[in-house]
Amino acid sequence: MTNRLLMDMLAQIDERYIIEAAPAGLMEAGASTHNTGRKGIKYALVVAAVIATLAGAVSVATYERWHMPDHGESYEGDTLKEHSIKEYPLPDGNDNKNPDGNEPDGESSGEVAGDGGAADKDGTVADKDGGGADGGGSGANGSGDTEPADPEPEPQIPDEWFIEQTVAILRIISKFDTDAEKLTVRRYKNNADDREEVSVKLATEEQTRTVTFEAESGMLLAASTFGHEYTDNTLMSAEDALRCATEYYNLLPYPQGYEYTHLSKFDDHGWTYSFSKAATVETDGKTQTVYSDYEQVRITIDPCTGGFEMSNMFYYPLLDDHAPDQKPLTAQQALDKALESKLVSGLTQENSTFELCICLPDPGKMSVYNGTYDGDDRKFKNYDITRLAWKIECKFNYGVAFGHIVVYVDLYTGEVLKLM
Repeated sequence: MTNRLLMDMLAQIDERYIIEAAPAGLMEAGASTHNTGRKGIKYALVVAAVIATLAGAVSVATYERWHMPDHGESYEGDTLKEHSIKEYPLPDGNDNKNPDGNEPDGESSGEVAGDGGAADKDGTVADKDGGGADGGGSGANGSGDTEPADPEPEPQIPDEWFIEQTVAILRIISKFDTDAEKLTVRRYKNNADDREEVSVKLATEEQTRTVTFEAESGMLLAASTFGHEYTDNTLMSAEDALRCATEYYNLLPYPQGYEYTHLSKFDDHGWTYSFSKAATVETDGKTQTVYSDYEQVRITIDPCTGGFEMSNMFYYPLLDDHAPDQKPLTAQQALDKALESKLVSGLTQENSTFELCICLPDPGKMSVYNGTYDGDDRKFKNYDITRLAWKIECKFNYGVAFGHIVVYVDLYTGEVLKLM
């Protein structure tokens, strides 16, 4: 009845005030449209007045701020679900030289992400992308168990485009030195991240080069090179090694603007440099900077030669939708919220440490912990956004054994996001 009244009132508005594309949310009544310009502004004001008049009777959709889901999304089968594997001849010019005929010097040999809806060098990316399971990059390196071939979605970007990008990327990292005569394009569904992926591989008995993309956007997810010999065992300086990793990060078509945050050393030929996106948060009158492990690019190099080993990207964007007048929780308030959840006990200010961080919520496991999930499958998809949170860590000493618990509490909602 109310919706019909709104339609009748809108129908009585003079047709000259109707615009071709009315502002979202103001044309739900479905009136005909054709004119543009300032008249559209007047029409919007008239419609707004009508809605205001009926505010007591009409339900107007409003934005609902984020809250922790009651349960996570599960999936069946293996993490990677195969669609197709196709072989192509290797493009001409596989001589590990740039187009000008010179040896690679670490500089880009042209545009990497071009047409076809791919991610641009400035970091413009799709709304939902990442690098695999909670920092693990399960699908980004093309590894992992797969199910038998399954009908694939109609590809929006053809194999040829991914092949061109792979060649360009291998030239950037000076790794287009393969003796392979063909390459393999593999399309599959990454169930953990709920996305389609494409990997392009060049392989011989000794060497393997693999570049992985998000299938719909063309975004670069990972690149890896294996099988080369290590002949130089003399480490370069820490400054030179960081410079090499930074140059690879800047040249490859990953989101830009991230800051170098930390180094992980696996051995004398594998150092991984992490470049992370920063966010600022104000607590207790102080502004702090936190870095996300989930909007991050990792570059692994050989610190003896500066040569590229592998890279991968994680993209779970931060959602900070708190109201302007909403205050973040203090550490003590976060502790109280954790105890109120009944999921943990024994935490105190004295036996706990507190750290502001960016957390990837885990509604799947949390639904198991709090009893809201009644399914048998424990394979949950990765959540697709991150939140500002308090990380509360506590170590217990039971005399004969030690206990360790980490709980993440949302900085604004007070909900438990993850328990470890």
